[in-house]
Amino acid sequence: MESLQTLMLIIYTTFFCFMPTSSTITPNQSLKYHETLVSSAGTFEAGFFDFGNSRRQYFGIWYKGISPRIIVWVANRN
Repeated sequence: MESLQTLMLIIYTTFFCFMPTSSTITPNQSLKYHETLVSSAGTFEAGFFDFGNSRRQYFGIWYKGISPRIIVWVANRN
């Protein structure tokens, strides 16, 4: 479990902390369902998504430009 938490911290640091300021959102902004944030290197994408026919929405990080989508991390999967 500790290695999963370490991986999540690495992903968070890589994705959010190294983004250029022009691609970030402020505390007063929101991210809507079909909007995403892209990492500065263009490797990762973050946003809301659903699984197939599910009515639930999840926030996660996935590899950008890979089909089918490979999800790396999900914030609220439970």
